Amino acid sequence: MLLRLGIAASIYRDRRGRQRPMPDGKGGLRLYDCGAQHELVIAGDNVGCFAERIGFADRDKRCDCNGSSAAYRRWPIASVSSLK
Repeated sequence: MLLRLGIAASIYRDRRGRQRPMPDGKGGLRLYDCGAQHELVIAGDNVGCFAERIGFADRDKRCDCNGSSAAYRRWPIASVSSLK
């Protein structure tokens, strides 16, 4: 669906293991079986496209997303070649 909006993304399967340490209710941690977690990664120029076209309703996530896209700088090809 994102690609239809011009936003490329990658899906990373099984990003975290199926067993994770979690609170055991007695003040300690114990390994528990959990479902697999997958991750959707939007990177590069696509972060700006995502922020502009979709964005987030949550204020904190919106600020993080806008900060990430503002920090990303990409030089135009002409500028990079003129530095050599």
